[in-house]
Amino acid sequence: MRVTPGHTSYYKILVFVLLFLVLPLNSYEQLPKALKAYELAQNGKVEKAQKKIDKVLKDPVAQQMADCWYYKSQIYHLAAQQEISTTPLKSNYLIEAKNAFEKIQWLNNTNQETKDLSNYCKLLRYSIQKEGVELYKKALFEDCARLFENSISISTNLLGETDSFATYYCAIAYQQAGALTKAVPYFRNCLKYNYMSEEVYSQLYATYKQLNENQLSSRILAEGLLKFPKSSKLQIHIVNEFIEKQDYQGALHKIDELLFNDPQNVKLLYSKANIKENLGYPPKEFLAGFGEVLKLEKDHFDANYSIGAYYYNLAVDLFNQSIQEDIPTQTNDKEIKAYFEQALPYLKTAYLKQPDDKTTQAALLQTYMRLDRLEEYKALKEQTNSSHQ
Repeated sequence: MRVTPGHTSYYKILVFVLLFLVLPLNSYEQLPKALKAYELAQNGKVEKAQKKIDKVLKDPVAQQMADCWYYKSQIYHLAAQQEISTTPLKSNYLIEAKNAFEKIQWLNNTNQETKDLSNYCKLLRYSIQKEGVELYKKALFEDCARLFENSISISTNLLGETDSFATYYCAIAYQQAGALTKAVPYFRNCLKYNYMSEEVYSQLYATYKQLNENQLSSRILAEGLLKFPKSSKLQIHIVNEFIEKQDYQGALHKIDELLFNDPQNVKLLYSKANIKENLGYPPKEFLAGFGEVLKLEKDHFDANYSIGAYYYNLAVDLFNQSIQEDIPTQTNDKEIKAYFEQALPYLKTAYLKQPDDKTTQAALLQTYMRLDRLEEYKALKEQTNSSHQ
């Protein structure tokens, strides 16, 4: 049978009208379901809400509706907040919320005011950064970096802002995780944003040194010193370079030069005393140097440990000498105990500062035993044993 042009046009119009009717009907069907899912989440049934909204968004029509994506972003944000309050994030709830929010922007939904979207975006970013900082404190550095990368994505793609805070955390988290090549571009961006530049120059220099990129490390140090010529944080790297070349007198000369402008710099004072001890300077001189450090920072671990270790080693050396030369123990016993007594307060302070340091633990235990302080010896022994379990 031959079909006339008129009939063809009629069928085309009919199909178009039917499609036009079906799409709105589907939208009216899916939107209440999405709203119901959101209400479930608000009533504490977050897991059930997640399943419901995900089911709604399997529908092609719902996928074109910004409101449905908005409800998903809200539901998954609630799920993430619920998880944050209990354990470190193991799921991708925040990422799911971010992706849903990006979908809203892509669809250019006119029903959502720009201000509301921006505020939600900032709230989402705050949640991510808060959890990221907690992960950093718990030394979960790679997870921390992953979250802060999402914070950067939200700032850049959704808010049109630079996120200096998140960029810096990405850099130091990757650095701490040992992913040095990943840390470098984030440090570089911090410099571009002028964020914590003095600290970043120092960290980037150290990162390049660890990567054995000596030319880049020298270049970044020179660039940093050009901007911060009086920075002791950067100048200390020059001291370390003298030490690496075993030019200890050069290091001491540089330290004295820096201390002239910054006489209370604890790092420089400790380095000076430490170098003098290693070079065999008279004990009175380097012990006085460590003492200067403790006047400024009484619980400084390295200075306390250095003084404590000095007196501890005197006691142990004298004790071993007595045995080797077959000298009666009681002959040197008083002097040995006196050295242990001098070592004790410094070793105790060092231990309290860094209780996980095994060398300090061992020296303090031996000191307690040699001084017949058995109760303190037992207590410390129990602490160290429980920490190793």
